[in-house]
This record gives sequence, C-alpha cells and structure tokens, in this order.
Amino acid sequence: MPFVCVFIRQASFELRQRADKKGPEEEELTKLANSVDEFSYSLLNPLKSNIEFRHAFADSLDDVMDKAIEKEQKKVRSQSFEPWAA
Repeated sequence: MPFVCVFIRQASFELRQRADKKGPEEEELTKLANSVDEFSYSLLNPLKSNIEFRHAFADSLDDVMDKAIEKEQKKVRSQSFEPWAA
C-alpha cells in the first residue's frame, strides 16, 4: 500500500506543478489534481480501519500492477527506437 500512496502523491504533485506554470490548462490541471486527491482519500481512508479491506485491496492491487507493467512493456516493445529520427 505505501507504493500506491507514493504514486498518488506523485501524480497529484506533477499535476499541480504543471498547473503552476500558468498555461492555458492551469484550471483544468488544478481540478484534476483535486480530483486525484479526493479519489485517493475515498479509496484509502476505509483501509485505515478495516484490515479485511486492506488485504483485499493489496491482493487486487498486485493484479492491477502486474497488468499495468505487462501493458507498458508491450507498448515499449511495439515502439521502434530511432534516436536519429528526432
């Protein structure tokens, strides 16, 4: 579960950093960062007091992480790397 907390915090931090650049997407990025914070709170808060939920969440998180890694690896393998083409 600590990995999820770090990932969510990092996502929120990155969104807020981009919003701080005062570009045309500033308002949308701030709203998205707030939504990430709200989502993470509603997702993780029940886990504080319920050990059963914590175990179920950890089990399903392992599956989600495995699928995400597998998908990212497929995506990277399918892209051709041509540094001179930039």
